[in-house]
Amino acid sequence: MPAITNNQKLTDSVNSENKADEQKITNCDSLLKELIIKSNFDTTNSLLDCIVTVDSHENKVYLLKIGVYNSELQNESAIGWVELDVNKIQLRDVTIDPENPGYLKFDTVLFNKAISLCLLSND
Repeated sequence: MPAITNNQKLTDSVNSENKADEQKITNCDSLLKELIIKSNFDTTNSLLDCIVTVDSHENKVYLLKIGVYNSELQNESAIGWVELDVNKIQLRDVTIDPENPGYLKFDTVLFNKAISLCLLSND
């Protein structure tokens, strides 16, 4: 049996941490997607195939990009934009008019999970 070196232990540790980070990212993306799917966000496209990512954030207001992947063109297109406001506990559809957003109904349990597990932990 070959001896395990300190470098091997370090590499294994780093690889484990990277896998944990990748899993968290996947779970956060899934959590944000589920939050949008279960809200009353209006779209003519199926949200089951959507991709939800944090585009930017400022003062605990996160701009979520709702996109779909076009495999033919091999790119992602935005189909909507939602603001997640931690301070006011709101989801706002800013797709059409950011100055007059639509206020979305949403699952508060998912909202709180997204905040604690994905958003505030990364600030």
